Amino acid sequence: MSQAQRAALRAAALEIAGRGWKVFPCRPGTKASFWHRKDDCRSVGVCAAGHVTPESLATSDLDKVDAKWSAGVPYNIALFPGPSGLFLLDCDQPKPGHKGEHDPDGWTQLQALAAERGGPLPNTYTVATPTGGRHLLYTAPPGCHLRSTVKHISSNIDTRGWGGYALAPGSIRPDGAYELLDDTWPVELPGWLVQATVEHASTALSSATGRPQPRRMPTPTRQCGTSAIASARPGQAPATKSSPPPPTPSANSSEPSCWTRPTPATTSRPRSRPGTPLHQPAKTTA
Repeated sequence: MSQAQRAALRAAALEIAGRGWKVFPCRPGTKASFWHRKDDCRSVGVCAAGHVTPESLATSDLDKVDAKWSAGVPYNIALFPGPSGLFLLDCDQPKPGHKGEHDPDGWTQLQALAAERGGPLPNTYTVATPTGGRHLLYTAPPGCHLRSTVKHISSNIDTRGWGGYALAPGSIRPDGAYELLDDTWPVELPGWLVQATVEHASTALSSATGRPQPRRMPTPTRQCGTSAIASARPGQAPATKSSPPPPTPSANSSEPSCWTRPTPATTSRPRSRPGTPLHQPAKTTA
């Protein structure tokens, strides 16, 4: 990887963290976080009291981010929506051999679902993925502790909230780069999408059509209460008290950690503001 591409990854990581969003390094060219798995945890350092996840270690501290992405390793950038106060819709392309392989792509499904439910689908921060999908980033409604889901909203739509992450724009894989399509500041997740995220899908099939019957409303959960969801009008997100987020490691925890201590900088780094255009990665040459 060229020096220009490394510099572009550093700039992208600083731009995302500069928005106040929590990031974590991923192994170069992959979606795998630069951290050990729970079954490989040695229970030392920050994990002395139990395995600590990348979600808890993710940070928007510009000094830590600058130090990590200035170390010469071209880390990809994991964005953690949950601790960032965000929620992400992953509209994917159908994959052979997977559920939804013969269904429309996720973006088409999302538009159809919005039309069916009469809900808005406002412009928001959007990223194009290397495989032709797109990530739509929303602000999580106050009081909603939304978890990540897989093919719950629709067969080619996943979500990333608490317990999940997605690669941020500027990240590079062998099949291409994650590129920013719309730099609109994330709008609040519409109420109808909150409802679609937390409700339980019915397993019953209509005898007339052979299709799933309409989904039923959920029982109350700690994520979003039923009464708040039921009262949400299209475009209005419910407000309800949520469970507290997972604890983060103590600042006094003895490292090792994925974050290196910042060293005196020899070059200035960009300080991002909301809405600042993202530096696109340099094109890979053959």
